[in-house]
Amino acid sequence: MNMNKYLFESTIKTQADLDEYKDFQVWMNKVLDESIEDVRYSIKEGEEGMQNGHKKIEMFKHIQKNIMRQTEFSLSSYNKYREIK
Repeated sequence: MNMNKYLFESTIKTQADLDEYKDFQVWMNKVLDESIEDVRYSIKEGEEGMQNGHKKIEMFKHIQKNIMRQTEFSLSSYNKYREIK
């Protein structure tokens, strides 16, 4: 049996569980969409910076820093969501 399917089936037992799961998925998708947009913006900033003569390594560090910040935000958002529920 697929482990994810097993975890899902062992966790979701009532309609309320399913509703909470669906709410969480909608919320997490919003967080991930925001994260993806921030990463795209960072990459665009990096490309513009390189066109303006900044060194590639500086731009990669800038992009990496923003990706890490966004990852931290996504994880902390997930943890806050779980605390609320």
